[in-house]
This record gives sequence, C-alpha cells and structure tokens, in this order.
Amino acid sequence: LPDWSAVTIRTTAFARAFEMPEGSDRSPVPQLNSLVNNAKVLNIIQGEKPLSWILDNANDLFNFSKRAMIETDDRVVDSFSPIFDRLLEALSLGEEGVELNGVAADVVQWINDTVRDATNSSTKLGGILSILMALAKWAPSRMESAAGGLMKIYTKLVREVTPPQGSSLPQDQLSAIMQRIFTILDISRLCVQYFGEHRKQFLSGLVLLVTGAQSPELRRHLLSMTREWIFGPPVSVPTTKEKASLMQKMQVWSKFGDAVYKDYLALVYEIYDTPSMARTDLTVRLEASFLLGCKAEDMATRNRFLNLFNEHIPKQIGPRLAYLLGGQSWDILHDFNWAFIVLDMIFGAINGYTPLLTSKSALSTLSTPEIRVSDVLQSIRQLLFYDNQAMHRTFVALFPEIWSGLSRKEQGDITASMVHILTKEFHADLPQINIFQTLMASVHRCDPPMALPPHVVKWLAKSYQCWYEGLEFLQVAVEIGREDDAAIREANQDALAEVYAELCEDDYYY
Repeated sequence: LPDWSAVTIRTTAFARAFEMPEGSDRSPVPQLNSLVNNAKVLNIIQGEKPLSWILDNANDLFNFSKRAMIETDDRVVDSFSPIFDRLLEALSLGEEGVELNGVAADVVQWINDTVRDATNSSTKLGGILSILMALAKWAPSRMESAAGGLMKIYTKLVREVTPPQGSSLPQDQLSAIMQRIFTILDISRLCVQYFGEHRKQFLSGLVLLVTGAQSPELRRHLLSMTREWIFGPPVSVPTTKEKASLMQKMQVWSKFGDAVYKDYLALVYEIYDTPSMARTDLTVRLEASFLLGCKAEDMATRNRFLNLFNEHIPKQIGPRLAYLLGGQSWDILHDFNWAFIVLDMIFGAINGYTPLLTSKSALSTLSTPEIRVSDVLQSIRQLLFYDNQAMHRTFVALFPEIWSGLSRKEQGDITASMVHILTKEFHADLPQINIFQTLMASVHRCDPPMALPPHVVKWLAKSYQCWYEGLEFLQVAVEIGREDDAAIREANQDALAEVYAELCEDDYYY
C-alpha cells in the first residue's frame, strides 16, 4: 500500500504468536507454521517503518526475538532474522566498554548468555549464528565477549568437515555444516580484530580448512575472504605475516587445477602487479606461489607470470643467470623441470626487435615487411612448455654458448650458484628428464669447463639418474686434470670408478 508506513500497527498483536511454549523448547508443527507466518508479516511491516518505530517498540521486538531467534527450526530463524538485525541497528549498541541502559543493555546481556549456554547445542546453531551476524554487523567490538563461544562452535564444525571425519559424512549433512561454516567466516570477516586471544583459534581453523577442503565452494569462500583482507580497507588483524601464511597454505590447491586454483594464481599475480606492495613482506613470503604461476597449465596465466618475472630481474644475461641460479629458491617446483623458466628468462634477455628475416629474402612468402626474433621466440616459448625433451635439448644447446661469452667473474658466480643448486636434496618424485639431468648435461658441454666437486657429481649420478652426464663429466675431468695436483686427480678417478661400480641393469632404462 502507498500509505502503509502511516498505518498504526501495534506489536502487541503479535504477542500471543511469540509466547514461549510451556514445558518444552520445541514447538509443535502448527505453532511453528504460525511463527513463520507471523514473523513474515512483522518483517514486512518493520521494513516500511522508520528506525524511530523500531525504538518505540524495542521491548516487544526484543521479547519476540527471545522466542524466535533460539527456535530449532531454521525457517523461523530465517524469517525473523531481518527484524532482529533492524532492532540492533536502531539500538546503536556502540563500542565495547561503553555502558548501556534499558533495552540495549538487556539485549547485549541476553546475547552473551544465549551464546554461552548454546555452544554445546547443535539444534540452535542457526539462530545463534544469525544473532552473532547481526551483532558483528552493527556492533563488531561487542563480539569480544562472544568470541569464545563462537570459536567453540567453529572448531567443532571444522573438525567435522575436514579429513578423516569429513570424508565419511553424508552429502546433505556435509552441505548443512558447510553453510554454518560460511556464516561463521562471514561473521569473522567483520570483527576478527576483536577476537583477542581467540584469534589464534580462528586462524588455526582456517589452516585446517585450507589444507583439508575438498569443496570448491569452500575454497572460493576462503579465497574471497583473503582477498578482502589484502585489498580491502587497511586492518591490523590479521597481520601481514598471517595473511601470507594463509596464502602459502593455499599452494596445496595446485593438485586440483580447477577454476578456484586459477583464481588463487590471479590473486598472487595481482599482489605482485600492485606497485604499493612491491618489496613488502607479503611479496617476499609469496615467492613460491609466484613460481607456481610460472608453470600454470593455462597459457594466458603462465605468460602473465613469466612476463612479469622477466620485467623485474636484471636484463643482462650474466647477472640474470646469476640471479636465477643463485638468488632464487626453486624448492616449490620439485616435481617440475624448472629449467623451462630459466630458459624463458634467457629468451627474455634477447633483443626481440632484431630482424630475423626480411621481405626481400628468397625464403620469405609473407606479406609482412619482416620477421623479428620475438615473432619466433613467442611461439617457441609456448611449445617448450609442452615438450620437456625439446626444452631439455634447447637448454643444453644454449647454456654452453652463453657460458663461453661470460666474463671470468660471471663464470665464477654462476659456478658457485650451480654447486649450491646441485647439492640440494629432493625427496619427491622427479620428472623423467629432471632439472639435475638438464643442468648436468649443460655443465658437461661448457668450455672452458665448469669446475664441480667430484663427490657432488658422483652423488648426483647416483641420486637423480644422471649416470651418463656424471660419467662424461668425470671422464673429461680425469683427462684434462692438472698434472701437478695429485689430490684433485685422485678424487676425480675415485669418483669415476665408484660411479661405474654403482651401475646396474635397472639404470639402463634411463
């Protein structure tokens, strides 16, 4: 009605419908239906009334809330929640510590008592969470006293949905619990800074959800909340360290390779592409996540990361290789031959504007004036990601050519970096053509020879199936070794003999 707001409505007309049941906290079905209908009508009325009307009828609305908001049937809670939300808006509860009087004081006391008494009850969770959502929305600082009860509920629900318990739940029950967790996460978004000592409990639960979550919907919710903390209004809680730690845990989502993981990589890229976040603690801690983007299956995503990486490392090939081999940690890519990324960065150091083929050439059948180096390299970059063998051969052919053009100092720096990388131990399954094989094959072809300790070469040959590369390297080291250094010559000979002695039939596969 156009003049609905001017109609005088007495809230006492709803008093009988919201009377507490006698002898039981569970209402019969007819009474539940009546509650739902009355709550819907009252909601329509209050939606047309100003806040002054809410204040004038605050006592009645509060009494109705005590009946409807702790009902075990979610239909009643959902119908009455907008009314309770409007009541808290009108009461202006203010900051924690500010003394309240009248209905406002009674409402806060009732909320605290209700949350404390209901933490062990699973039947009233819908109402409790709706109450706390309204409180977090209109008086977030007053969540401090209720945070303990909320975190008890939260911890219990997290344990129910994470392995091994979550994997045995029926789908409908799992979905219901997920919805409760979503509500708690939304509450926490608004007031986590007021959780006090319970904040650690909240963050520990987040880690369990991130690492154990199988549901794309839950992972997307967690990612959305993290994005809001990073790019939303500045907040002191969670700290930068806690945000980075949470995003580091999300690296396990790479096993899904789905749209949510792609969105996670997009968030990582956005962080690194934001000038105000350059060289912050967040970007330092997320370097491993950035490298995951450099090997993403999606070509557009991968190219964005590689191009950004290329823009922020030294342009000259000597310092660039020294940084890639000595200044970058590659531990996160233990199951990937990251020589692909190094090779891509080598291509990035090439002047792509150099003409490769002009229109006057007899080989040119194109209408374009000329073909530039970048035109060829862009295609090669994409192909090498999908062909590990071709990437390996390209790297092995290109690295020795670069090596021969470096200064003695640059060669020394890269040698030290190479020894550091080659002595790292990986316990995960490696691809058939792994990074150690690629690097050893490249080192073996360097001229002047790169000096590697013989015991390191022997260990690589046995540990990472670098038999051929190791044998060839040690054979050359024995042949060209200095005659006046008997200790080094003997060490090379011993290492070569031990590698031959360790060979067996199983190694022929490689």
